[in-house]
Amino acid sequence: KLYLSVERGHNLEVTRKVEIAGDNTCVGYMVKQGGRVKSWKKRYFVLNPKRRMLSYYSDHYMRDCKGLIYFDAFQRVYGSSAEKQTAQEYLKKQAPGTDVWLIYIQTNERLYLAKAPCGPAYAIWLDALQVACWR
Repeated sequence: KLYLSVERGHNLEVTRKVEIAGDNTCVGYMVKQGGRVKSWKKRYFVLNPKRRMLSYYSDHYMRDCKGLIYFDAFQRVYGSSAEKQTAQEYLKKQAPGTDVWLIYIQTNERLYLAKAPCGPAYAIWLDALQVACWR
């Protein structure tokens, strides 16, 4: 069963910015900060629980893989929301249009920063990544 379904409090009808496939693969665009050069680039992310990895591409055609992170390398995943509250609780307190949807992925090699395109997408991505981190 989809772990990102209504059971986890998400309504996928709210946003078309994230898609969930039947095998729990989560896909969609986010903006990612570069590793060496700290510029921000739009990337198409694929969270694949079956392969236990998060990969990102130049676009949704997925011909040019720009990087991948295996779940085993995840040390910590957290969002711009305070750790003591859920992403959804945090979003309820924010003013509309507030630029707060940063997701941090700490691995044994580096810290990745990605920005979700909207609040509902942020909540879904953060939840999916945190579930992946602890599986």
